[in-house]
Amino acid sequence: MSRLHVESRNHLIGVLDIDSPELERFTAVDQKALEEIAQIMLQYIHFPINK
Repeated sequence: MSRLHVESRNHLIGVLDIDSPELERFTAVDQKALEEIAQIMLQYIHFPINK
């Protein structure tokens, strides 16, 4: 399982949670790629954040 907290402007807006039937399936390289994907998504998805 790989779990990545997705934050925008210091607010938690979601969790990307990816499972696999294999133990220890995801590597540090996979984690880095998921973090990069999340950053790209944040550029195009706007979340209203109340203060």
